[in-house]
Amino acid sequence: MLFSNLYIVGEIAFSSLKLFVFYELIKSLGFIKGIIIFALLNYLKNLGLNWFLKMELMRSVDKCFVSTKVSKMFNLIGILFIDDFDTNKIKDLFIERALKKIKMLRSRIRYKFFNYFWQEVPLNIAIDRIKILQKNEGHNFVNKEAVLDFANKELSNYIDIFKELPYEVYLIPYGDSSEKKGAFIIKSDHCLGDGLSAVSLLCGIADNYSPEIFPMVMQNKHIPLLKKICEVIPFIPYSILEKLFKIIHGLITFPYYAPIITYKAMTKNFGNTPFKTPNEPKATHNCCFKSSKLFDLKTFNKFRRKEDINISFNELMMAAISITVKKFCDKDKIQYGHLKEVMGLIPIGLKGVPDSVDKIEINNRTNGIYLEFGLIRNLEKEKKILKENFSNFIKAPGVSSAMMSFVNLFLEFLPLEILQLIANKFFNNVDFITTNVPGPRDTLYYYGSKVTDIIPILSSNAIKTSIPIFSYDNKFRFIVCTDKSAKINRDEFVRLMEITLDEMLIF
Repeated sequence: MLFSNLYIVGEIAFSSLKLFVFYELIKSLGFIKGIIIFALLNYLKNLGLNWFLKMELMRSVDKCFVSTKVSKMFNLIGILFIDDFDTNKIKDLFIERALKKIKMLRSRIRYKFFNYFWQEVPLNIAIDRIKILQKNEGHNFVNKEAVLDFANKELSNYIDIFKELPYEVYLIPYGDSSEKKGAFIIKSDHCLGDGLSAVSLLCGIADNYSPEIFPMVMQNKHIPLLKKICEVIPFIPYSILEKLFKIIHGLITFPYYAPIITYKAMTKNFGNTPFKTPNEPKATHNCCFKSSKLFDLKTFNKFRRKEDINISFNELMMAAISITVKKFCDKDKIQYGHLKEVMGLIPIGLKGVPDSVDKIEINNRTNGIYLEFGLIRNLEKEKKILKENFSNFIKAPGVSSAMMSFVNLFLEFLPLEILQLIANKFFNNVDFITTNVPGPRDTLYYYGSKVTDIIPILSSNAIKTSIPIFSYDNKFRFIVCTDKSAKINRDEFVRLMEITLDEMLIF
Protein backbone atom coordinates (compact mmCIF):
# COMPACT_ATOMS: atom_id res chain seq x y z
CA MET A 1 0.00 0.00 0.00
CA LEU A 2 2.86 2.40 0.87
CA PHE A 3 4.54 1.87 -2.50
CA SER A 4 1.19 2.25 -4.25
CA ASN A 5 0.63 5.62 -2.57
CA LEU A 6 4.17 6.71 -3.42
CA TYR A 7 3.54 5.81 -7.07
CA ILE A 8 0.37 7.93 -7.08
CA VAL A 9 2.18 10.90 -5.53
CA GLY A 10 4.99 10.52 -8.08
CA GLU A 11 2.56 10.32 -10.99
CA ILE A 12 0.70 13.42 -9.76
CA ALA A 13 4.00 15.34 -9.51
CA PHE A 14 5.10 14.19 -12.97
CA SER A 15 1.69 15.04 -14.49
CA SER A 16 1.82 18.49 -12.88
CA LEU A 17 5.25 19.06 -14.43
CA LYS A 18 3.92 18.14 -17.87
CA LEU A 19 0.97 20.49 -17.45
CA PHE A 20 3.35 23.30 -16.45
CA VAL A 21 5.56 22.72 -19.52
CA PHE A 22 2.49 22.54 -21.76
CA TYR A 23 1.12 25.79 -20.35
CA GLU A 24 4.47 27.61 -20.71
CA LEU A 25 4.88 26.46 -24.33
CA ILE A 26 1.41 27.70 -25.29
CA LYS A 27 1.97 30.94 -23.37
CA SER A 28 5.27 31.69 -25.10
CA LEU A 29 4.70 30.19 -28.59
CA GLY A 30 0.96 30.39 -29.07
CA PHE A 31 -1.70 27.64 -29.12
CA ILE A 32 -0.86 25.84 -32.38
CA LYS A 33 2.94 26.04 -32.13
CA GLY A 34 2.80 25.18 -28.42
CA ILE A 35 0.82 21.98 -29.08
CA ILE A 36 3.15 20.95 -31.94
CA ILE A 37 6.33 21.53 -29.91
CA PHE A 38 4.88 19.77 -26.85
CA ALA A 39 3.86 16.76 -28.98
CA LEU A 40 7.34 16.63 -30.54
CA LEU A 41 9.10 16.85 -27.16
CA ASN A 42 6.79 14.17 -25.75
CA TYR A 43 7.49 11.89 -28.72
CA LEU A 44 11.26 12.35 -28.35
CA LYS A 45 10.99 11.70 -24.59
CA ASN A 46 9.13 8.43 -25.19
CA LEU A 47 11.56 7.41 -27.92
CA GLY A 48 14.49 8.08 -25.60
CA LEU A 49 12.94 6.10 -22.74
CA ASN A 50 12.29 3.15 -25.04
CA TRP A 51 15.92 3.20 -26.20
CA PHE A 52 17.40 3.72 -22.72
CA LEU A 53 15.28 1.07 -20.97
CA LYS A 54 15.23 -1.39 -23.91
CA MET A 55 11.47 -1.55 -23.43
CA GLU A 56 8.39 -0.29 -25.24
CA LEU A 57 6.12 2.36 -23.73
CA MET A 58 2.55 1.17 -23.29
CA ARG A 59 -0.06 2.55 -25.65
CA SER A 60 -2.53 4.95 -24.04
CA VAL A 61 -5.57 2.67 -24.32
CA ASP A 62 -3.65 -0.38 -23.03
CA LYS A 63 -2.72 1.66 -19.97
CA CYS A 64 -6.41 2.32 -19.19
CA PHE A 65 -6.81 -1.32 -18.13
CA VAL A 66 -3.66 -1.61 -16.00
CA SER A 67 -4.37 -2.37 -12.35
CA THR A 68 -3.64 -4.81 -9.54
CA LYS A 69 -7.06 -4.12 -8.03
CA VAL A 70 -9.72 -6.64 -9.01
CA SER A 71 -12.31 -3.84 -9.06
CA LYS A 72 -10.56 -2.34 -12.10
CA MET A 73 -9.61 -5.51 -14.00
CA PHE A 74 -11.30 -7.20 -16.95
CA ASN A 75 -10.76 -10.73 -18.25
CA LEU A 76 -11.24 -11.77 -21.86
CA ILE A 77 -11.72 -15.47 -22.57
CA GLY A 78 -11.83 -17.24 -25.91
CA ILE A 79 -12.96 -20.89 -26.03
CA LEU A 80 -12.38 -23.00 -29.14
CA PHE A 81 -13.87 -26.48 -29.37
CA ILE A 82 -11.84 -28.74 -31.64
CA ASP A 83 -12.39 -32.17 -33.21
CA ASP A 84 -9.50 -34.65 -33.67
CA PHE A 85 -7.88 -32.91 -30.69
CA ASP A 86 -4.23 -33.65 -29.91
CA THR A 87 -2.77 -31.62 -27.04
CA ASN A 88 0.83 -31.80 -28.24
CA LYS A 89 -0.15 -30.85 -31.78
CA ILE A 90 -2.20 -27.84 -30.68
CA LYS A 91 0.49 -26.76 -28.22
CA ASP A 92 3.11 -26.91 -30.97
CA LEU A 93 0.87 -24.85 -33.28
CA PHE A 94 0.44 -22.12 -30.68
CA ILE A 95 4.19 -22.00 -29.99
CA GLU A 96 5.21 -21.90 -33.66
CA ARG A 97 2.52 -19.60 -35.03
CA ALA A 98 1.83 -17.36 -32.04
CA LEU A 99 4.50 -17.28 -29.32
CA LYS A 100 7.47 -17.24 -31.71
CA LYS A 101 5.97 -14.71 -34.12
CA ILE A 102 4.11 -12.23 -31.90
CA LYS A 103 6.33 -10.24 -29.58
CA MET A 104 3.43 -9.06 -27.38
CA LEU A 105 2.85 -12.67 -26.28
CA ARG A 106 6.43 -12.63 -24.97
CA SER A 107 6.06 -9.32 -23.12
CA ARG A 108 5.36 -8.45 -19.51
CA ILE A 109 4.56 -5.15 -17.80
CA ARG A 110 7.17 -3.01 -16.07
CA TYR A 111 6.67 0.23 -14.15
CA LYS A 112 9.51 2.75 -14.60
CA PHE A 113 9.77 6.53 -14.31
CA PHE A 114 6.07 6.86 -13.43
CA ASN A 115 4.99 5.05 -16.57
CA TYR A 116 4.20 1.56 -17.87
CA PHE A 117 6.29 -0.40 -20.36
CA TRP A 118 6.31 -3.74 -22.17
CA GLN A 119 9.48 -5.79 -21.69
CA GLU A 120 10.24 -8.86 -23.78
CA VAL A 121 10.98 -12.11 -21.90
CA PRO A 122 12.56 -15.41 -23.03
CA LEU A 123 10.36 -17.75 -25.07
CA ASN A 124 10.37 -20.48 -22.40
CA ILE A 125 8.52 -18.16 -19.97
CA ALA A 126 5.76 -17.72 -22.55
CA ILE A 127 5.63 -21.49 -23.18
CA ASP A 128 5.12 -22.03 -19.45
CA ARG A 129 1.82 -20.15 -19.75
CA ILE A 130 0.39 -23.14 -21.66
CA LYS A 131 -1.26 -25.61 -19.28
CA ILE A 132 -2.49 -29.04 -20.34
CA LEU A 133 -5.30 -30.40 -18.15
CA GLN A 134 -5.06 -34.15 -18.75
CA LYS A 135 -7.57 -36.68 -17.47
CA ASN A 136 -4.80 -38.86 -16.02
CA GLU A 137 -3.58 -35.91 -13.94
CA GLY A 138 -6.76 -35.61 -11.90
CA HIS A 139 -8.88 -33.62 -14.34
CA ASN A 140 -12.08 -35.07 -15.74
CA PHE A 141 -14.01 -33.01 -18.28
CA VAL A 142 -16.84 -35.32 -19.23
CA ASN A 143 -18.42 -33.07 -21.86
CA LYS A 144 -18.59 -29.60 -23.40
CA GLU A 145 -20.64 -28.28 -20.47
CA ALA A 146 -17.83 -29.23 -18.07
CA VAL A 147 -15.43 -27.10 -20.12
CA LEU A 148 -17.87 -24.17 -19.94
CA ASP A 149 -18.11 -24.63 -16.17
CA PHE A 150 -14.32 -24.42 -15.95
CA ALA A 151 -14.31 -21.25 -18.05
CA ASN A 152 -16.98 -19.76 -15.77
CA LYS A 153 -14.71 -20.30 -12.76
CA GLU A 154 -11.69 -18.84 -14.56
CA LEU A 155 -13.64 -15.74 -15.57
CA SER A 156 -13.35 -14.33 -12.02
CA ASN A 157 -9.80 -15.54 -11.48
CA TYR A 158 -7.61 -12.54 -12.29
CA ILE A 159 -3.94 -12.58 -13.33
CA ASP A 160 -1.29 -10.68 -11.35
CA ILE A 161 -0.07 -8.73 -14.37
CA PHE A 162 3.03 -7.35 -12.61
CA LYS A 163 4.33 -10.82 -11.73
CA GLU A 164 3.21 -12.91 -14.71
CA LEU A 165 2.58 -12.58 -18.41
CA PRO A 166 -0.97 -11.16 -18.75
CA TYR A 167 -2.52 -14.30 -20.27
CA GLU A 168 -2.95 -18.04 -19.75
CA VAL A 169 -3.65 -20.87 -22.18
CA TYR A 170 -5.44 -24.12 -21.33
CA LEU A 171 -5.56 -27.26 -23.48
CA ILE A 172 -8.39 -29.53 -22.31
CA PRO A 173 -9.28 -32.95 -23.74
CA TYR A 174 -12.90 -33.76 -22.84
CA GLY A 175 -15.41 -36.57 -23.23
CA ASP A 176 -14.51 -40.15 -24.11
CA SER A 177 -10.91 -40.41 -25.33
CA SER A 178 -12.10 -42.26 -28.45
CA GLU A 179 -14.04 -39.14 -29.53
CA LYS A 180 -10.84 -37.05 -29.65
CA LYS A 181 -12.58 -33.82 -28.64
CA GLY A 182 -10.89 -30.97 -26.87
CA ALA A 183 -10.96 -27.28 -26.03
CA PHE A 184 -8.39 -24.54 -26.46
CA ILE A 185 -8.94 -21.69 -23.97
CA ILE A 186 -7.02 -18.44 -23.82
CA LYS A 187 -7.65 -16.03 -20.96
CA SER A 188 -6.07 -12.58 -20.96
CA ASP A 189 -6.17 -9.40 -18.97
CA HIS A 190 -7.72 -6.57 -20.99
CA CYS A 191 -4.48 -4.57 -20.76
CA LEU A 192 -2.92 -7.00 -23.26
CA GLY A 193 -5.47 -6.43 -25.99
CA ASP A 194 -9.11 -6.05 -26.95
CA GLY A 195 -11.62 -8.53 -28.32
CA LEU A 196 -10.62 -7.91 -31.91
CA SER A 197 -6.99 -8.69 -31.04
CA ALA A 198 -8.14 -12.00 -29.55
CA VAL A 199 -10.20 -12.85 -32.64
CA SER A 200 -7.30 -11.91 -34.93
CA LEU A 201 -4.98 -14.14 -32.91
CA LEU A 202 -7.26 -17.18 -32.71
CA CYS A 203 -8.17 -16.98 -36.39
CA GLY A 204 -4.78 -15.81 -37.68
CA ILE A 205 -2.97 -18.95 -36.50
CA ALA A 206 -5.40 -21.24 -38.37
CA ASP A 207 -4.22 -23.30 -41.36
CA ASN A 208 -6.68 -21.67 -43.76
CA TYR A 209 -6.60 -18.10 -42.45
CA SER A 210 -7.25 -15.29 -44.92
CA PRO A 211 -8.84 -11.84 -44.47
CA GLU A 212 -11.36 -12.83 -47.16
CA ILE A 213 -13.05 -15.33 -44.80
CA PHE A 214 -14.28 -12.37 -42.74
CA PRO A 215 -17.18 -10.05 -43.69
CA MET A 216 -16.11 -6.87 -45.52
CA VAL A 217 -16.83 -4.78 -42.42
CA MET A 218 -13.93 -6.52 -40.65
CA GLN A 219 -11.38 -6.12 -43.43
CA ASN A 220 -8.96 -3.19 -43.45
CA LYS A 221 -10.42 -0.28 -45.38
CA HIS A 222 -8.44 2.62 -46.81
CA ILE A 223 -9.64 6.20 -47.22
CA PRO A 224 -9.92 6.75 -51.03
CA LEU A 225 -8.47 10.30 -50.99
CA LEU A 226 -5.41 9.19 -49.02
CA LYS A 227 -4.89 6.23 -51.38
CA LYS A 228 -4.87 8.61 -54.34
CA ILE A 229 -2.32 10.84 -52.61
CA CYS A 230 -0.11 7.78 -52.05
CA GLU A 231 -0.37 6.91 -55.75
CA VAL A 232 0.70 10.44 -56.73
CA ILE A 233 3.41 10.67 -54.03
CA PRO A 234 4.48 7.02 -53.56
CA PHE A 235 7.30 7.74 -51.08
CA ILE A 236 4.78 8.85 -48.39
CA PRO A 237 3.52 5.77 -46.46
CA TYR A 238 -0.26 5.45 -46.22
CA SER A 239 -0.01 4.87 -42.45
CA ILE A 240 1.60 8.31 -41.96
CA LEU A 241 -1.09 10.03 -43.99
CA GLU A 242 -3.83 8.21 -42.10
CA LYS A 243 -2.41 9.28 -38.72
CA LEU A 244 -2.17 12.92 -39.85
CA PHE A 245 -5.72 12.77 -41.22
CA LYS A 246 -7.08 11.40 -37.93
CA ILE A 247 -5.23 14.08 -35.91
CA ILE A 248 -6.59 16.89 -38.09
CA HIS A 249 -10.08 15.38 -38.16
CA GLY A 250 -10.01 15.01 -34.38
CA LEU A 251 -8.96 18.63 -33.83
CA ILE A 252 -11.76 19.89 -36.09
CA THR A 253 -14.56 17.73 -34.68
CA PHE A 254 -13.55 17.64 -30.99
CA PRO A 255 -15.06 21.04 -30.00
CA TYR A 256 -18.47 19.90 -31.30
CA TYR A 257 -18.62 16.31 -30.06
CA ALA A 258 -16.78 16.66 -26.73
CA PRO A 259 -19.66 18.44 -24.91
CA ILE A 260 -22.19 15.91 -26.28
CA ILE A 261 -20.13 12.95 -25.07
CA THR A 262 -19.58 14.52 -21.65
CA TYR A 263 -23.28 15.18 -21.23
CA LYS A 264 -24.28 11.65 -22.21
CA ALA A 265 -21.63 10.03 -20.02
CA MET A 266 -22.03 12.14 -16.89
CA THR A 267 -25.71 13.05 -16.76
CA LYS A 268 -27.70 10.36 -18.59
CA ASN A 269 -28.99 8.29 -15.72
CA PHE A 270 -32.35 6.61 -16.14
CA GLY A 271 -32.63 5.63 -12.48
CA ASN A 272 -34.26 2.29 -11.80
CA THR A 273 -33.86 -0.10 -14.77
CA PRO A 274 -33.96 -3.91 -15.16
CA PHE A 275 -30.14 -3.80 -14.96
CA LYS A 276 -29.50 -1.53 -11.98
CA THR A 277 -30.98 0.63 -9.25
CA PRO A 278 -29.73 3.95 -7.84
CA ASN A 279 -27.23 3.47 -5.00
CA GLU A 280 -27.08 -0.29 -5.56
CA PRO A 281 -24.33 -2.45 -3.98
CA LYS A 282 -20.92 -2.40 -5.62
CA ALA A 283 -19.95 -5.24 -7.93
CA THR A 284 -18.64 -8.40 -6.26
CA HIS A 285 -16.24 -8.97 -9.19
CA ASN A 286 -17.41 -12.58 -9.19
CA CYS A 287 -19.24 -13.21 -12.44
CA CYS A 288 -20.75 -15.97 -14.58
CA PHE A 289 -21.80 -16.25 -18.21
CA LYS A 290 -24.46 -18.10 -20.13
CA SER A 291 -24.29 -18.73 -23.86
CA SER A 292 -27.35 -18.67 -26.11
CA LYS A 293 -28.21 -21.27 -28.71
CA LEU A 294 -26.82 -20.85 -32.23
CA PHE A 295 -28.75 -18.90 -34.87
CA ASP A 296 -28.37 -19.17 -38.64
CA LEU A 297 -26.56 -16.06 -39.86
CA LYS A 298 -27.65 -16.34 -43.50
CA THR A 299 -31.32 -16.48 -42.50
CA PHE A 300 -31.05 -13.32 -40.41
CA ASN A 301 -29.03 -11.50 -43.07
CA LYS A 302 -31.73 -12.33 -45.61
CA PHE A 303 -34.37 -11.07 -43.16
CA ARG A 304 -32.67 -7.74 -42.41
CA ARG A 305 -32.23 -7.00 -46.14
CA LYS A 306 -35.97 -7.25 -46.79
CA GLU A 307 -37.40 -4.11 -48.37
CA ASP A 308 -39.56 -3.27 -45.35
CA ILE A 309 -36.66 -3.88 -42.90
CA ASN A 310 -33.42 -2.76 -44.61
CA ILE A 311 -31.14 -2.41 -41.58
CA SER A 312 -27.59 -3.47 -40.74
CA PHE A 313 -26.81 -6.56 -38.66
CA ASN A 314 -25.65 -4.30 -35.81
CA GLU A 315 -28.98 -2.47 -35.89
CA LEU A 316 -30.78 -5.82 -35.90
CA MET A 317 -28.94 -6.88 -32.73
CA MET A 318 -29.68 -3.50 -31.13
CA ALA A 319 -33.34 -4.10 -31.90
CA ALA A 320 -33.22 -7.58 -30.33
CA ILE A 321 -31.69 -6.22 -27.11
CA SER A 322 -34.14 -3.30 -27.06
CA ILE A 323 -37.20 -5.54 -27.49
CA THR A 324 -35.90 -7.97 -24.86
CA VAL A 325 -35.42 -5.18 -22.30
CA LYS A 326 -38.90 -3.91 -23.12
CA LYS A 327 -40.28 -7.37 -22.28
CA PHE A 328 -38.65 -7.11 -18.85
CA CYS A 329 -40.25 -3.70 -18.38
CA ASP A 330 -43.68 -4.95 -19.44
CA LYS A 331 -43.50 -7.70 -16.80
CA ASP A 332 -43.19 -5.06 -14.05
CA LYS A 333 -44.88 -1.84 -15.18
CA ILE A 334 -44.96 -0.46 -11.65
CA GLN A 335 -41.13 -0.27 -11.55
CA TYR A 336 -40.39 0.32 -15.24
CA GLY A 337 -43.51 1.82 -16.77
CA HIS A 338 -41.74 5.19 -17.02
CA LEU A 339 -38.70 3.79 -18.80
CA LYS A 340 -38.26 4.82 -22.45
CA GLU A 341 -34.60 3.88 -22.93
CA VAL A 342 -31.54 2.36 -21.28
CA MET A 343 -27.86 3.25 -21.64
CA GLY A 344 -25.41 0.94 -23.36
CA LEU A 345 -21.66 1.19 -23.88
CA ILE A 346 -20.60 -0.14 -27.28
CA PRO A 347 -16.89 -0.84 -27.96
CA ILE A 348 -15.94 0.08 -31.54
CA GLY A 349 -12.87 -1.60 -33.05
CA LEU A 350 -10.48 0.78 -34.80
CA LYS A 351 -8.62 -1.80 -36.87
CA GLY A 352 -9.42 -4.55 -39.32
CA VAL A 353 -8.31 -8.15 -39.33
CA PRO A 354 -4.63 -8.74 -40.26
CA ASP A 355 -3.42 -9.79 -43.70
CA SER A 356 -1.43 -12.66 -42.16
CA VAL A 357 -0.25 -14.03 -38.80
CA ASP A 358 2.92 -11.92 -39.13
CA LYS A 359 0.79 -8.75 -39.05
CA ILE A 360 -1.41 -9.59 -36.05
CA GLU A 361 -1.65 -6.62 -33.67
CA ILE A 362 -2.17 -7.46 -30.00
CA ASN A 363 -3.25 -4.20 -28.38
CA ASN A 364 -6.26 -2.13 -27.42
CA ARG A 365 -7.43 -0.10 -30.39
CA THR A 366 -11.03 0.06 -29.31
CA ASN A 367 -13.21 3.03 -28.56
CA GLY A 368 -16.36 3.08 -26.46
CA ILE A 369 -19.52 4.85 -27.58
CA TYR A 370 -22.39 5.65 -25.20
CA LEU A 371 -25.73 4.89 -26.82
CA GLU A 372 -29.30 5.21 -25.61
CA PHE A 373 -31.20 2.05 -26.50
CA GLY A 374 -34.73 3.27 -27.16
CA LEU A 375 -37.10 0.56 -25.95
CA ILE A 376 -39.38 -0.79 -28.68
CA ARG A 377 -41.90 -3.60 -29.11
CA ASN A 378 -42.00 -3.91 -32.89
CA LEU A 379 -39.01 -3.72 -35.22
CA GLU A 380 -40.88 -2.86 -38.41
CA LYS A 381 -42.88 -0.02 -36.83
CA GLU A 382 -40.20 1.47 -34.60
CA LYS A 383 -36.91 0.85 -36.41
CA LYS A 384 -36.53 4.59 -37.08
CA ILE A 385 -35.64 5.11 -33.40
CA LEU A 386 -32.76 2.64 -33.71
CA LYS A 387 -31.46 3.89 -37.06
CA GLU A 388 -31.33 7.52 -35.90
CA ASN A 389 -29.32 6.68 -32.78
CA PHE A 390 -27.01 4.41 -34.74
CA SER A 391 -26.37 7.00 -37.46
CA ASN A 392 -25.88 9.88 -35.02
CA PHE A 393 -23.41 8.16 -32.73
CA ILE A 394 -22.07 4.78 -33.89
CA LYS A 395 -21.56 5.75 -37.54
CA ALA A 396 -20.37 9.29 -36.80
CA PRO A 397 -16.52 9.26 -36.93
CA GLY A 398 -16.40 12.50 -34.91
CA VAL A 399 -17.84 10.73 -31.86
CA SER A 400 -15.19 8.03 -32.01
CA SER A 401 -12.29 10.44 -32.50
CA ALA A 402 -13.57 12.67 -29.67
CA MET A 403 -13.72 9.72 -27.29
CA MET A 404 -10.16 8.75 -28.22
CA SER A 405 -9.02 12.34 -27.76
CA PHE A 406 -10.50 12.33 -24.26
CA VAL A 407 -8.58 9.16 -23.38
CA ASN A 408 -5.29 10.49 -24.76
CA LEU A 409 -5.67 13.86 -23.03
CA PHE A 410 -6.56 12.36 -19.67
CA LEU A 411 -3.72 9.84 -19.82
CA GLU A 412 -1.24 12.53 -20.83
CA PHE A 413 -2.00 14.84 -17.92
CA LEU A 414 -3.65 12.71 -15.23
CA PRO A 415 -2.29 9.87 -13.06
CA LEU A 416 -3.79 6.49 -13.94
CA GLU A 417 -5.59 6.16 -10.58
CA ILE A 418 -7.44 9.46 -11.11
CA LEU A 419 -8.31 8.53 -14.69
CA GLN A 420 -9.82 5.25 -13.50
CA LEU A 421 -11.88 7.10 -10.86
CA ILE A 422 -13.30 9.26 -13.66
CA ALA A 423 -13.98 6.15 -15.74
CA ASN A 424 -15.94 4.59 -12.87
CA LYS A 425 -18.11 7.70 -12.73
CA PHE A 426 -18.84 7.21 -16.44
CA PHE A 427 -19.59 3.52 -15.87
CA ASN A 428 -22.11 4.26 -13.12
CA ASN A 429 -24.52 5.58 -15.74
CA VAL A 430 -24.25 2.51 -17.99
CA ASP A 431 -26.72 -0.38 -17.83
CA PHE A 432 -24.74 -2.87 -19.93
CA ILE A 433 -21.89 -3.21 -22.40
CA THR A 434 -22.52 -4.91 -25.73
CA THR A 435 -20.48 -5.48 -28.85
CA ASN A 436 -20.86 -7.37 -32.10
CA VAL A 437 -17.74 -9.06 -33.47
CA PRO A 438 -18.25 -10.64 -36.91
CA GLY A 439 -16.08 -13.75 -36.98
CA PRO A 440 -14.91 -15.86 -39.94
CA ARG A 441 -17.58 -17.18 -42.28
CA ASP A 442 -15.63 -20.37 -43.00
CA THR A 443 -14.61 -23.27 -40.74
CA LEU A 444 -11.11 -22.91 -39.27
CA TYR A 445 -8.55 -25.71 -38.97
CA TYR A 446 -5.61 -26.08 -36.57
CA TYR A 447 -2.98 -28.42 -38.05
CA GLY A 448 -5.84 -30.16 -39.84
CA SER A 449 -8.11 -30.35 -36.77
CA LYS A 450 -11.54 -28.77 -37.23
CA VAL A 451 -12.58 -25.88 -34.97
CA THR A 452 -16.28 -26.66 -34.44
CA ASP A 453 -17.26 -23.74 -32.21
CA ILE A 454 -15.89 -20.48 -30.77
CA ILE A 455 -17.28 -18.75 -27.68
CA PRO A 456 -15.83 -15.35 -26.61
CA ILE A 457 -16.54 -13.95 -23.13
CA LEU A 458 -15.95 -10.55 -21.53
CA SER A 459 -16.05 -10.47 -17.74
CA SER A 460 -18.41 -8.02 -16.10
CA ASN A 461 -17.04 -5.46 -13.69
CA ALA A 462 -18.19 -1.99 -12.67
CA ILE A 463 -20.65 -2.41 -15.54
CA LYS A 464 -22.35 -5.52 -14.19
CA THR A 465 -23.72 -6.93 -17.46
CA SER A 466 -21.91 -7.64 -20.75
CA ILE A 467 -23.56 -8.97 -23.92
CA PRO A 468 -21.03 -9.82 -26.65
CA ILE A 469 -22.38 -11.15 -29.96
CA PHE A 470 -20.15 -13.32 -32.13
CA SER A 471 -20.52 -15.11 -35.46
CA TYR A 472 -18.58 -18.08 -36.76
CA ASP A 473 -19.05 -20.39 -39.75
CA ASN A 474 -22.33 -18.68 -40.77
CA LYS A 475 -23.90 -18.98 -37.32
CA PHE A 476 -24.05 -16.50 -34.46
CA ARG A 477 -24.85 -16.43 -30.76
CA PHE A 478 -24.83 -13.96 -27.89
CA ILE A 479 -23.27 -14.47 -24.47
CA VAL A 480 -24.61 -12.79 -21.33
CA CYS A 481 -22.16 -12.31 -18.46
CA THR A 482 -23.26 -10.78 -15.16
CA ASP A 483 -21.76 -9.96 -11.81
CA LYS A 484 -23.31 -12.02 -9.00
CA SER A 485 -24.76 -8.80 -7.55
CA ALA A 486 -26.35 -7.79 -10.87
CA LYS A 487 -30.05 -7.05 -10.80
CA ILE A 488 -30.84 -8.64 -14.17
CA ASN A 489 -31.68 -12.35 -14.25
CA ARG A 490 -29.08 -13.73 -16.64
CA ASP A 491 -30.88 -16.96 -17.57
CA GLU A 492 -34.18 -15.14 -18.09
CA PHE A 493 -32.51 -12.53 -20.30
CA VAL A 494 -30.99 -15.25 -22.49
CA ARG A 495 -34.36 -17.01 -22.74
CA LEU A 496 -36.27 -13.87 -23.68
CA MET A 497 -33.71 -12.73 -26.24
CA GLU A 498 -33.74 -16.15 -27.89
CA ILE A 499 -37.53 -15.85 -28.13
CA THR A 500 -37.19 -12.32 -29.52
CA LEU A 501 -34.83 -13.42 -32.28
CA ASP A 502 -37.04 -16.39 -33.19
CA GLU A 503 -40.14 -14.15 -33.28
CA MET A 504 -38.47 -11.69 -35.67
CA LEU A 505 -38.40 -14.34 -38.40
CA ILE A 506 -42.02 -15.33 -37.80
CA PHE A 507 -43.40 -11.85 -38.23
